[in-house]
Amino acid sequence: MHIFSYLKDLLTISTAFSMDISEVASSTRPSSCLGSNPTSVVMWHGMGDTYNSSGMQAVKAILEEEIPNVFVHSVYLDIDERKDQRLSFLGDLNTQIRDVCDQLNSIPELENGFNAVGFSQGGLFLRSAMELCDLPIKALITYGSPHNGVTDLPPCPEDNWLCKRRNSILKKQIYNENIQNSVVQAQYFRDVYNFEKYLENSAFLNHGDVFEG
Repeated sequence: MHIFSYLKDLLTISTAFSMDISEVASSTRPSSCLGSNPTSVVMWHGMGDTYNSSGMQAVKAILEEEIPNVFVHSVYLDIDERKDQRLSFLGDLNTQIRDVCDQLNSIPELENGFNAVGFSQGGLFLRSAMELCDLPIKALITYGSPHNGVTDLPPCPEDNWLCKRRNSILKKQIYNENIQNSVVQAQYFRDVYNFEKYLENSAFLNHGDVFEG
């Protein structure tokens, strides 16, 4: 459970920016600087998970226990959990992220800013949402997020030849426009061996590379 204590401390720090630094340093309990209205928290799950899975519920419960009165929102792409899970694999990321921006902007508890926690690809998507929509995120914490993209597709079980065959075909067509607009993981696939092709054809991840030069 130490990872959640670390998470709580980071969230606590982000709520204390307006306090005198000496007061923060002298605090013996991180929660002492949260006050009665701590900064809200937004979470985005990873690939193959759902916004209301047992794992996400556990994280929410820990945050609520460790940070009294905190408001926690778990991002969803569909209120139906099976559809939400499916959309972590299939869909247009640019559309999905803007839909999430609309979702977060519609929640009154988030109007004054919030902290954000992303797991795996959810961290990448929260970072993108922050950049694309100018969301009032005070602190962004990500766990295992592929901010620099991935160079391979999700691995297949050793004995699943159909999965391996599908991945092989998909990698050859990874920058096809139809795939770039429909397969989530393809949209943050970064082919370091064909970098110019990646810059030219990636529909999502390459935006940052273009701006950074």
